[in-house]
Amino acid sequence: MLVAMVPFGRFLKAFEQTEKFARENGRNIPTVGYPFEGIVLFHAIFRCRNSTAKARKETLAEARKLMEQLMDLGSIPHRIGTDFLPVLIPRLDPAYAAFVNRIKEVLDPNRILHPGVILPDNT
Repeated sequence: MLVAMVPFGRFLKAFEQTEKFARENGRNIPTVGYPFEGIVLFHAIFRCRNSTAKARKETLAEARKLMEQLMDLGSIPHRIGTDFLPVLIPRLDPAYAAFVNRIKEVLDPNRILHPGVILPDNT
């Protein structure tokens, strides 16, 4: 499931973008959104085409593409985890990413705690 915090005034555009994305990719992507303190918590449900690891990887790649489009509208991912981290990292201020990486180095110099969760392994 893709969950994004969408600025309240851009919710309809996010919904339209998701519908367009679904049509272009031959998918049915159910959506729901509810207002929450100036934003809309927007959910887009991606179903895997089957239960294989390959299908999950393909579905995640599609969800990341939609997340990038929603971020272009001013949205931000909610519950990023490792699924949407690759979409977010390139958009971070390099100084902020370096700061987070430095904290990780100090607290976990061998990078054994939650590898790839706070920052991708190659950062």
